[in-house]
Amino acid sequence: MATPTPSRATAVGQNEISITAAYPRRLLNLLAERGHDIGPALLSLGLSLTDLDGAEARVSLLQYAAIAQAAMDATGDEGLGCALALNTPPTAHGPLGYAMMTAATLGDALALGLRYMPLLQGKAVLAYQADAQHAILCPLFNPAMTPPLPLRRFFAEAFMVGVARSAAWLAGLERIEEGELWFDFPEPPYHALYAAQLPPVRHGMPTTQWRVPLSVLQRRLPLADRASCERALAQCDREMAWLAGGSVNLSARVREHLQTQPGHYPAVDDVAEQLKLSSRTLKRRLAQQGTSFSALLEEARQLDAIALLRRPQLSLERVATELGYADPANFTRAFKRWTGLTPSAFRDKDKSDKAVSKTS
Repeated sequence: MATPTPSRATAVGQNEISITAAYPRRLLNLLAERGHDIGPALLSLGLSLTDLDGAEARVSLLQYAAIAQAAMDATGDEGLGCALALNTPPTAHGPLGYAMMTAATLGDALALGLRYMPLLQGKAVLAYQADAQHAILCPLFNPAMTPPLPLRRFFAEAFMVGVARSAAWLAGLERIEEGELWFDFPEPPYHALYAAQLPPVRHGMPTTQWRVPLSVLQRRLPLADRASCERALAQCDREMAWLAGGSVNLSARVREHLQTQPGHYPAVDDVAEQLKLSSRTLKRRLAQQGTSFSALLEEARQLDAIALLRRPQLSLERVATELGYADPANFTRAFKRWTGLTPSAFRDKDKSDKAVSKTS
């Protein structure tokens, strides 16, 4: 496929936080199925339906927010974020969707989603954490955006329900029953309409997040195919290179440099140089996105540590060395801080979980 070229919608948002036009396009299709047409509202935004048609078309954050608000106004349905997420399969994510579908495990698909997030949503960062039992995905929405509650719910539900729903689709399931979706706002009146299609949901929580047992990330995907995944990723890399000319999610670009090779993590000065930024500017822009270089480095080490510990042929000393720890004791302390377990306890628990999974 040729290198993408901007459509009109792309040009509109090129110097702003932008997202793929696939999401507003699917939202408009959802409205059309319900008998609503907000085409005239698009014209007031300087857009038309044809502007959203291109595979590489993008819209600005403000345009997407305006489209979402117009959609909720037209339908009277503030639960459109849930409806959109539940009706957006991985194929709607373009090359990244196909790469995730053909990854080996759900955890591998997650790592790809984190790495290539700018291709989908420049408006949000998806941060990965883990404790002794759970993988935790938390959205960090751009702090410059403080929308009213209906729009905030729309973005949070479209994003996080989309993450949980995509994971289920990738695994070949109707939904993933394990774990919970948390939202930091009270239960909305429309929740009952969608509850049966969602994993267990808790509202009014301290943070918004999706948390699942770590064992869920080890599920092998039914469409796993290494060659297909590599072809899709080649296209993702081309699109990322093109997006690098505009304003993209800087956290994902830093993640990309940190995930090049486990144990060989570049320093902040080196990453800044590769991104053609000063170290000070890099740190400031990451702070604006609600994160830091040290937090992203910890995330990379944690993801790599879990992956390496699940390779039984590697000794704990070898895992520590692969992660760049000269002293295995330092690795043990770091891993216990991340997950609440020592590496050996984590490995024993993971082995036990896999045995239970095979017999269930």
